[in-house]
Amino acid sequence: MAQVRKRLSLAKNKFEFPFPDFFEAHHRSYNWFLEEGIKNLLAGVNPIKDSLEKMWSLELLDYYFKEPEYTLNEALEYDLTYSRPMFVKAKLTNLKDNEVKTQDVYFMDVPVLTEQGHFVINGVVRTVRHQMVRSEGVIFQEEKNPLLVSAGEVNKIVSRLIPARGAWYMFDVNKKNVITIRLIRQRVKILVTTLLRALKGYSNQQITDLFKTVDPGGKYIKATLDHDRTTSKEEAIMDIYAKLRPNEVATYDRANRYVRGFFFDSRRFFMGPVGRYQLNQKLGSSFKKPKIYTKDLIAILRHLILVNEGKEPTDDVDSLMARRVKSVGEILFEVANDAMTRFERNVKDRMSRLGNEKGVMPASLMNTKTISAQLESFFSMSQLSKFMEQQNIFGQIEELRRLTAKGPGGLQTKNAGFSVRDVHFSHYSRICPVTSPEGINAGLVTHFAVYARLNKFGFVEAPFRKLQSEVKNSEKLLVNKILREDIEVGKTKLEKGTFIDAKIAKVIAKAKLEVVAVYPFLTNDVEYFSYHDERGKYISMYSSPHDDYGNYLPGIVTSRHDGDYHLESSEKIQYVDVHGWQVGSLGLALIPFADRTYSFRAMMGSNMQRQSLPLVFPEAPYVATGVEREIAKQSGMALYAEHDGTVEYADANYIVMKYKEGEKKEYRLQNFFRTNDNTVMTQRVLVTPGEKVKKGDLLVDGPSMDQGELALGRNVLVAVLSYDGYNYEDGFVVSEKIVQNDMFSTVQLKLHSQDLRETKTGPEILTSDIPGLNYKLLRNLTAEGIVRTGSVVRGGDILAGIISQKAEKQLSPEEALLHAVFGESAKEVKNNSLRMPYGSEGIIVKTQILSREDGYKLPAGVLRRVKVWVSELKRVDYGDKFAGYYGDKGTVSAILHVEDMPYLADGTPVDVVITPLLVKRMNMGILYQMYFSTLAKEAGEMLEVPNFEDLDQVEIDKLLAKVGVEKLEKQELYDGRTGEPLQNKVAVGWRYFLRLKHIAADKMHARSTGPYSVVTQQPVGGKAQLGGMRFGEMEVWALEAHGVPYTLQEILTIKSDDIRGRTQAYKSIIQGDPIKMVNIPESFHVLVKELNSLGIKVELLKGEREEAAEELIREEARADDDEVIPMSENKEVVVADEPPVDEVNMKEEE
Repeated sequence: MAQVRKRLSLAKNKFEFPFPDFFEAHHRSYNWFLEEGIKNLLAGVNPIKDSLEKMWSLELLDYYFKEPEYTLNEALEYDLTYSRPMFVKAKLTNLKDNEVKTQDVYFMDVPVLTEQGHFVINGVVRTVRHQMVRSEGVIFQEEKNPLLVSAGEVNKIVSRLIPARGAWYMFDVNKKNVITIRLIRQRVKILVTTLLRALKGYSNQQITDLFKTVDPGGKYIKATLDHDRTTSKEEAIMDIYAKLRPNEVATYDRANRYVRGFFFDSRRFFMGPVGRYQLNQKLGSSFKKPKIYTKDLIAILRHLILVNEGKEPTDDVDSLMARRVKSVGEILFEVANDAMTRFERNVKDRMSRLGNEKGVMPASLMNTKTISAQLESFFSMSQLSKFMEQQNIFGQIEELRRLTAKGPGGLQTKNAGFSVRDVHFSHYSRICPVTSPEGINAGLVTHFAVYARLNKFGFVEAPFRKLQSEVKNSEKLLVNKILREDIEVGKTKLEKGTFIDAKIAKVIAKAKLEVVAVYPFLTNDVEYFSYHDERGKYISMYSSPHDDYGNYLPGIVTSRHDGDYHLESSEKIQYVDVHGWQVGSLGLALIPFADRTYSFRAMMGSNMQRQSLPLVFPEAPYVATGVEREIAKQSGMALYAEHDGTVEYADANYIVMKYKEGEKKEYRLQNFFRTNDNTVMTQRVLVTPGEKVKKGDLLVDGPSMDQGELALGRNVLVAVLSYDGYNYEDGFVVSEKIVQNDMFSTVQLKLHSQDLRETKTGPEILTSDIPGLNYKLLRNLTAEGIVRTGSVVRGGDILAGIISQKAEKQLSPEEALLHAVFGESAKEVKNNSLRMPYGSEGIIVKTQILSREDGYKLPAGVLRRVKVWVSELKRVDYGDKFAGYYGDKGTVSAILHVEDMPYLADGTPVDVVITPLLVKRMNMGILYQMYFSTLAKEAGEMLEVPNFEDLDQVEIDKLLAKVGVEKLEKQELYDGRTGEPLQNKVAVGWRYFLRLKHIAADKMHARSTGPYSVVTQQPVGGKAQLGGMRFGEMEVWALEAHGVPYTLQEILTIKSDDIRGRTQAYKSIIQGDPIKMVNIPESFHVLVKELNSLGIKVELLKGEREEAAEELIREEARADDDEVIPMSENKEVVVADEPPVDEVNMKEEE
């Protein structure tokens, strides 16, 4: 039996706030889509009528789902989509004779969101990212114009009205104080007075009265009315229509419908619930329906005048008040809504073609393929649908907590400026200020903070612990509080700042007071705030000083108020952070002493944890932060006993538990499951049959897990030392013990598959009988033609024998005789076999053949699909990449014998030697981790040290006393090669290291000949294409600097794009002859063609060398073919004596 590991916490504050469900935002949003979103989709098109609205009417009344056709595991194994079919109850009414037909019609397949928050699409695990977008509503901001500022003028204030659906509107004030409105997409400006007159028929006086409280002098409204030529509602409507549709003549009714449709037609302009909420918050209105009202437009104009007059502040567009998050449900709703528009149009087209037929059923009008196709296209190609990152279990969780500002309706990488990428004060405890990619996506892809959650409108909320500064006058409640004001009870006078013990509490309780003012003290009440709700509150840090009873002592503390940091009296504090690590993401929360590390290095450490490979023998860190336990629990890979009970059966595939309540439960386990990143997910059983367990005990550990905690790496003994240049440029010197003991070994599991298709010459065949191949290549194949499980395979080996017939041709008499004698076996076949990729090796762990005949769903034209899983144990080797938690990454530069490694005075050799430069980069966290891990190891404890937290010095002193030292410091270290002590003492201790996914063996590549680019005829690039070395401009400079012209000439010609020369060189190598000649490279011919395209004629003049080369080629051709080179009719060829190759070279040199 294994219990979840208990750790000794060194934190001063012991308040424990429960972690949120890391997948809650995905599940809640997806459930909204199923329950409300689809209902809104159907309501948005009901009823669908024909174009004349006189013949047919189709209503989609209700919907329901059926169970998935396949299980989750079957979808993963057989390359299927894990989805549920949705049916709608459709009612078709013939409006001519009132004939009604009702039918349940298949509508679409809706992909199912799994418990871990991802989808399975065509057998591939995918996820939909949260999208950070500009919130619907209204914003007031400066329209920054550098030309105005340089001229000494003030930037003008504009207001943008942003709906959920429809065009944006901008309210603008020009230099003459005239207010106009225009569509963002159009340049036509409309006077706001004209618009108000068109919507409500207001007169000039009525319009002036609407704004007299904010514009008493008529500075803006009078200036606008002076430019307004309309006097009635009809004139205003026709004037607006003429500006928007200048080339059309329309009646008043048509113009009225058109103008009012801009705001009041929900299909063209829809504010949505979020936009309505934002308008209510900003303008002080209280409308409920998610649409725009004329009163909203008036309120926007009033606020715009106040902002221009400096009486109201502008909005911060980068604040989280103006930005919100779209989750999977809302994104799917938008995709499906676009598809519903097409669906409605298709139904109307079919109605128009149908006429007045009898007995028409709803299914004949409904083509629902467009909806399923739209959803499938979204999951396959959208920027928001991502290939699930599955390097390890932590990477899976962090992938689901990512936010992106890109995607449809979002920002573009090229156009995103610094302000939208920068950390904003409103991000505090909501979006991690550290964890973000490096490069072009910096600041555009971010992560939720640990405790962040989304409210129903998509605004990010953070939790804060409430402080209370008043208590009821009760003896029980007053004890251990501090008075905030003087109190007189009879003759007793109690001064401000008095600590209330039980005796004083009795005295105060006798006073005729309902409440007593005390200094703020901590309560267990926690409230969640969006940034809008947070404004105006004084919030202090988690580590702010308070006594053992939670009282904030009289004095000055650091507080946040409206985005600014102040030193305030403790009396003003209203809330405090719930935990130190709430400021950052899970990745940051996993780094002990992150607060003592340069933020850029912490960012690298946070990102590299997701790149860590799952080890065969993982180990939890000696010093953790406390988040590891929760990540392991919510990953879904660890299993816990649900009640007290007994283990009835346990093996690698499943466990049977019998609980005391009499319930039997079977747990199926994942065993050697391949992930998207070719890593292996395997659950390890920790219990044995007959074992008694208690509720909450650990039954199964998952990958990258140790005793119920996240374990991404291993603890190793590290020396911070410059070691003969081997750790130059962040190289790591490691002991061969790490390799021999498989401390950082990992298993890769790759899938190789190939489809057998129907070709023009017949079907492809799976067979082990492939003519013309060496027996060694076929030795691992079964009679069916697929490789045996357990076989060891290397690059080029056949995994599945696949052949197809070659096209028939005219047979020679000899071939016809062979066909007559041997039949089918004499036919020519093409070898299309599935082979092991070049440079790879491994062991076959599983094979599978999917066939249409067996009922499997395969793409059109595919008869069978062959799948082969190959595993490989990856041990540590030179060039492999390692990293710590602090951005201290590097590659293995040397693997030394254990006896050659530096060792301590007691003979203990170190495992890794790292360069002191890693610590020099403002990385004090490395030393803190090293010494605290050493203290934990020596004391036999596993420590918990949350970051951004004050440590308990009393507990640290107890540990030091247990170890028997006063402090930890540098130690004497001895050179393993000489046995001599090193010149200076060295920092030595235990550190936690990760092995990253960058494996040198996977990148290693060599080529003799291979494919060439069609245009340049240079070798293609990359290992996957069997490419050659890319020799660029700077590499040429390097060889020139070393004075090796012939080597350089060889690299740029016969090793690259000298077509004739490389052919001759290859032939010379095969035949053992010296390489004779170098010709003009193809890149020169490409240059000539480029010059020709510019109108420049370039002629190549042949010298002696070129003529000699051509003659040499002719003679070789004659020798090979015994044929005379054909001569042109109009040219005479003179063959001269060929000088020896050495003479040609000598002449060239002279």
